[in-house]
Amino acid sequence: MKAVTFPGVNRIIVKEQPQYLQMTAMRLPGNEGEIIVCFELTDEELEEIRKTKRIYIKQLTFNTPYRPIMPLVDLSDAYVLPE
Repeated sequence: MKAVTFPGVNRIIVKEQPQYLQMTAMRLPGNEGEIIVCFELTDEELEEIRKTKRIYIKQLTFNTPYRPIMPLVDLSDAYVLPE
């Protein structure tokens, strides 16, 4: 699985931090601090999801409160891109 760019990207996350993979993201308007990142799965990962119907999410919290997440398969479920 790797982070990929997508329409609406306006940020780079973890820039110049070699211990992490750099990701592009879309920062949404508003005061909630919402961001969206996109990942592309390999054929092997897709096959495993097909078999198990499961994904796991690991999030580094650095011992701060866990923030809500919203896994999506369609960007329009979270945000309508301007035309």
